[in-house]
This record gives sequence, structure tokens and C-alpha cells, in this order.
Amino acid sequence: MVSMIADEADINRATFYAHFSNKEDFLEEMLYELLMGFEQAILDVFQGKRKINAAKLTPTTEVMFQYIEAHQQAFYALSKGHHDFDK
Repeated sequence: MVSMIADEADINRATFYAHFSNKEDFLEEMLYELLMGFEQAILDVFQGKRKINAAKLTPTTEVMFQYIEAHQQAFYALSKGHHDFDK
């Protein structure tokens, strides 16, 4: 799997291992970054608001789905990677 990740990222395996100790480490970091981005996307809706007017505010549900759609390949890769760990 490391070879596939390195090929997709257009890097060699040595570069991969310079940043991650194994594929589980890589997937954990990828998941962390996605979840932090997800959290920030939701919080951005409320940035600078002293009061929340739900009629004029993009619903957080919409923002969540937009984030997931924009990062669908990463979420898909994580779900496949998690499934592969169970084997």
C-alpha cells in the first residue's frame, strides 16, 4: 500500500518514510487533517457573529456536506484504507 500511496503522490518510498513511519501513521494524519478542516468549515459559518440569525446564515448541515463533497476522494481513500486494516 505504501508503494501505491507514493506512486499516487508522485514521490518515492524514501520520501514517504521520511514523513511517516508506516501506512497507519499516514492514514491517521490524513484523517486528523480532514477532521480539523471539517471542524474549521463548520466554525467559519459563525466567524465574527455576535448573534446568530438562522434565516441569514448558511446552515451548518449544508457546510458539512459541501466539505465532504469537496474532499470526497480523501474520505473514500480513508474508508478503503480502514477496511484494508481489518483484513
